[in-house]
Amino acid sequence: MENVDHLTFGELIKVFRLRTGLTQVQFAKQLEKSRRSLIDWEAGNSRPQTKGDLLDIARVAQLSEEETTLLLKAGGQDPTPLVWSIPYLPNHYFTGREAILERLANELFVSQPLTVSQPVALSGLGGIGKTQIALEYAYRFYRKYQAVLWVVASDRDKWIASYVTLAEQLNLPEKDAQEQTRVVQAVKQWLQSHSRWLLLLDDVADFSLMRDFLPSLHKGHILLTTRAQAMGGLAHVIEIERMEEENSILFLLHRASLLPLHTPFENATSADIVVARAICNELGRLPLALDQAGAYIEETQCGLSQYLHLYQTHRAALLQRRGSFLPDHPESVATTWSLSFEKIERRSPVAADVLRLCAFFHSDAIPEELIVLSASLEETQLAPLKENPLLLDETIAILGAYSLIQREPRTKTISIHRLVQTVLKDAMEKVTFDWWANTTVLLVNRAFPNGWFDTWSACERIFPHAIAALALIEQAHIVSQEAARLLNQTGGYLKERGRYIEAESMAQRTRDMCEQVLGPDHPLTACSLSNLATLSFALGRYEQADALAQRSLTCLERVLDGKYEVPSDAAFFLATGLNNLASLYHEQGKYDQAELLLVRSLAIWSHTFGPIHPMMAYVQNNLGSLYEDQGQYDDAEALYQQALTVAEHLFGSNHPLVATCLNNLSCLYTNHSDKQEQSEALAKRALSLCEAELGPHHPQTATSLANLASISYMRGDNEQAESLWKRALSINEHVFGLNHTTVARILNNLANLYSAQDQYVQAESFLKRAISIWEMTLGEKHHEMLDLLLNYIVLLHDMNREEEAEQVKRRAKHLAEQLQQVPPPQHDQQETQTYQEMLQRTHHDALDNLDRLHQLTEEALKKHLTQQEREKVDRFRELLWILLEDMQIDPEEQTLPLSLAENIRVGWEIEELLQQSPFIDLDERSDLRHIPGIGYVSDDFPFESAEDMAANAWWTNYSLHGFIAYTRFLVLLRHFTYLPLSTKDQASLRKLRKVIAAWKQDWLEGPLPDIHYTSPSEMALKASNILDQHLFRKKHEEIFQLPDYEVLKRLHSDDIQLANGFRNSMAQRFETVKGQVIEDLKKLGKIP
Repeated sequence: MENVDHLTFGELIKVFRLRTGLTQVQFAKQLEKSRRSLIDWEAGNSRPQTKGDLLDIARVAQLSEEETTLLLKAGGQDPTPLVWSIPYLPNHYFTGREAILERLANELFVSQPLTVSQPVALSGLGGIGKTQIALEYAYRFYRKYQAVLWVVASDRDKWIASYVTLAEQLNLPEKDAQEQTRVVQAVKQWLQSHSRWLLLLDDVADFSLMRDFLPSLHKGHILLTTRAQAMGGLAHVIEIERMEEENSILFLLHRASLLPLHTPFENATSADIVVARAICNELGRLPLALDQAGAYIEETQCGLSQYLHLYQTHRAALLQRRGSFLPDHPESVATTWSLSFEKIERRSPVAADVLRLCAFFHSDAIPEELIVLSASLEETQLAPLKENPLLLDETIAILGAYSLIQREPRTKTISIHRLVQTVLKDAMEKVTFDWWANTTVLLVNRAFPNGWFDTWSACERIFPHAIAALALIEQAHIVSQEAARLLNQTGGYLKERGRYIEAESMAQRTRDMCEQVLGPDHPLTACSLSNLATLSFALGRYEQADALAQRSLTCLERVLDGKYEVPSDAAFFLATGLNNLASLYHEQGKYDQAELLLVRSLAIWSHTFGPIHPMMAYVQNNLGSLYEDQGQYDDAEALYQQALTVAEHLFGSNHPLVATCLNNLSCLYTNHSDKQEQSEALAKRALSLCEAELGPHHPQTATSLANLASISYMRGDNEQAESLWKRALSINEHVFGLNHTTVARILNNLANLYSAQDQYVQAESFLKRAISIWEMTLGEKHHEMLDLLLNYIVLLHDMNREEEAEQVKRRAKHLAEQLQQVPPPQHDQQETQTYQEMLQRTHHDALDNLDRLHQLTEEALKKHLTQQEREKVDRFRELLWILLEDMQIDPEEQTLPLSLAENIRVGWEIEELLQQSPFIDLDERSDLRHIPGIGYVSDDFPFESAEDMAANAWWTNYSLHGFIAYTRFLVLLRHFTYLPLSTKDQASLRKLRKVIAAWKQDWLEGPLPDIHYTSPSEMALKASNILDQHLFRKKHEEIFQLPDYEVLKRLHSDDIQLANGFRNSMAQRFETVKGQVIEDLKKLGKIP
């Protein structure tokens, strides 16, 4: 303010007017005075006669408080209002709220002319500081008013009592009237006939009373406080929120006398600030609660840390304790709200239960659909909400009348102060608390979506309340299936959002809950184990992941028990678990197990939910990736394309699943085709999609970055490749930690890039770190470890460090030898184990039989032989050597003893020779059951005659041939079942299925074939013709060239059951056809 203290009254008015830029005419017009009056004032010839005229000058000239005081004194008026009825002293601890006070001054003095002034309402929760703000306004701006009046307006009686007091203070003639209505009318008349007054109405509850106590026209300001939110246009509302954090800390420190009054925040110690912040957050930065806390600390001298500890252990008692020497607001927080709770309970039991329910959710943004969902619950008063949709609005209005909740109509959510929640829950008996806690878990579980990307917005809406519900699970010791599912769903959502550490913790809790509640043989238990296994693996806890994977697989096999058809509620968990476990096995290089699990998962999804389902695309992607890693590029591309079609059909073009498909196709084209331009376009589209939908720090975004980096590197853009790989590296280090295989792979890529640019030191640093990560995580015996060592050898050669290169080369050679000796992964299905045991037993039996036949040959040679007989013995020995060479296989490899074609041809030729001289006269060791080709006939088979034994031998070989052919068909059909096929190809596959089914029926029920088994059946020829089509030819040739043991290893568990059924049926059929087989053998001279 400029120095105007020395000016006369007239000079002062002139200076203030000129500062506004107004002429005398304009200034006088705004004062509603004549220009002549203004000229006289400025000339010092006269002064305004009333204090109100001076205050009008202050208003038009927009004077500060100090300037207004100076003007009043210069005009001969007392700055103090003529009437001051505020019953409270100034609050020296008042802190902050400057924006609200500024807004109040603007609303009352600038925005509204006095002739049309509308009341301004400070609305908010009890204890939020409404009254203190109104008092602060009165003490700051009283100079602008001729009278400042206070009314307690909580009900009619208090309003009348306040008016009686005002009549006394205003010295009205009616002040002693016996009829209170006359007193009320007299005050109303005074308000209507006077100006420049401020009327403060504290705690207005019934707005209909305003018409009875306020004049319709007036020239004063009305400021009221209320807990109501809806006022029917009777007042302009300013919502009062909790204090800002810094102001709340400062207020608490001042109130607790830990920081002198008027000392700024910066002077507080950092230790006090930390603890004070924790207390403020615990109390929801509510002024009344902070005042209680400060009073307790001041009176007891307990200090901040002790108070925080006491609050956390004795919360309810502290919230009840108000403190001494507090006449302005003697009620505690708990008491203040308890009175409101009681009123609501009497008015509406439904509203009371809604309030109780809200106490258990997160305090902010409670979706209204959760409240509606609660209407289906028993044992509450909420059922009417379901029957009457309007009742929810009425209920929210009742609660809003006390500002206990706030509604946001745009988002259809409501909020509640956390301290209101605290007081409500603390007042409950334990049994009541536990019931509402269980109810909350149940509701949130029902409302929480599955966590897929398309439900992320819905998940995010529920997520804070899911976290609150999970806290209740621990607090109330809730053990239920609903709790287990909620843990699983929440963890799955966190995993999808790339928050792996939190997801792992949630998965551990899910596992523990499932095992406790559901037992080891429940679908959700199996799924929880597989989820935890994949998360452990993703975070680099490989040993733990492997142990969990084994438990998960055991659990899944028990649950599935060989079935595809499972209840829909179990199918989701089972198929998800199989897919998760397959991903883990794929990463570990256990391709056979991974394929079996993925095919099983696809079958469950397809049977239960149909072919167009999000998880079908997820699993098809995984199966495609598996085939790509095994060199089956055509199959991989087909699966990727099918997954992309499903994803775009379900979600459109902007979805993370679409990005996954695009990345997979891009990688396939980059590494295994000449479609480089198409590959880069796909990669760029995937990256753009991930950044837009998932954000720049998601693991899938890192995958897209790394993919595009590889493409850039291959086309020679090293600068872009380095930038992209570094971005991907930063993301993966943040998500997975510094020691993770994903990090190691990018380090290896960067090392190759730097090496190609002759930046050897940097390349070696990255490569050694990558090797170290593999050593710490998956260990030495891994093919990627070998790749790293080979890269390091090249780098050392480039650096002319030949001796070190030789050391690494020896290490790499040793590792290569170890990797070659690693046995192929075995499927540990019980049925497969049965086959393996049978094959090993047969292998040893057949070797024994060959040895006995060699002994037979030696005995024949001791006889006097003709030239023809010697030729027969030589041929016999040649045949035995053929069989023996076929048998030189380690039985641990679990192979069949002989290939089927050679088995049948050689076996029958040996059999014919044994029936001729010189063998026919030898002892009974020439029994047909000792021929290697029929080694599957048990030594203890109850043969009744030589005819019976010969027929069994022939039938065993015949059945085995059919059995192996059938298993090859099953493996072939299984492969094509889940490949994306055109309509024409699907028709071909259906036709092949029918032909194979008919072929099988011929074997089980049709006429017996020629005993020589020289010509294929009609159905075999039809199958051959179909298999010769382009669609099947390549896979058919691959499968039918596999050794028999490899075919058996590839059998799916369901197909093992079918093969077993075929074998058993063939065994049963023998009894009905044995006679015909014996007759045919006799006709051929096979049986004497």
